[in-house]
Amino acid sequence: MAAVLDGIILVAFVDRHLAKSSGLRATAAAFGAAGGVLILGIVFATWRWAIGVGSCAFLIVGFSVALAVAAGIVAAILVHRAERRSEHAGPERVEHPLPSAWADF
Repeated sequence: MAAVLDGIILVAFVDRHLAKSSGLRATAAAFGAAGGVLILGIVFATWRWAIGVGSCAFLIVGFSVALAVAAGIVAAILVHRAERRSEHAGPERVEHPLPSAWADF
């Protein structure tokens, strides 16, 4: 959830009107997702250290770094695919299912 939220927030800050390149949006989503996971891991490790169970804090931070890299890669791939699909898919012409009186003119 942190990855999705921070990815959306960073894309909204970087490209407010969706006028910049799709590569920039994919990069911003990747950094936002990675940052969200990393911040959540650091907060959790700090909380564990503050209550006195801090022996595994470095392990939690290391694990969150690995998860942050994975979240960034997944976010970049998903945004890139969504951008590519929206660029290639144009609106299709839909024919009316019922005949119309206007078709005779």
